[in-house]
Amino acid sequence: MLPIYSELMHPSLPRMTKVIHRAISIDCSFYVLIAAVGYFSEFGMTDPIVLKREVLTPGTTDYPVLIAVIANILSVTVAFPVNYNPFRNAFFSQVMKKDNYSQKENFVFTGLVLAFTCTISILFPNIKTVISLLGGLVAV
Repeated sequence: MLPIYSELMHPSLPRMTKVIHRAISIDCSFYVLIAAVGYFSEFGMTDPIVLKREVLTPGTTDYPVLIAVIANILSVTVAFPVNYNPFRNAFFSQVMKKDNYSQKENFVFTGLVLAFTCTISILFPNIKTVISLLGGLVAV
């Protein structure tokens, strides 16, 4: 909200709300359009994870899906480290009410986040669940 507030000519809560609602609506429209095109292009051949679909021409390498798999791996690998710093800063500023934190606090918090992440990965070993969570929380 702060970037929106600073960029509006006459900032007010109704204007910020309107901008946020329009941005979310446009994002959702694009995601629905992309999902519909992806699903309706193959109908019944669409697997729960589109990346597992059968090769369109048997005996050949499906390069678009190969690129999509590599991009998906990169997305999963990069999403968590990229989002960790803002999450840590937000946690300390909003929950702990601190603008600065010590190395010890950073180390303990990072350890707890890693332990939580490892626990989640043990409880939900199926990558489909992780992709669903990432798509819903991080991709937008």
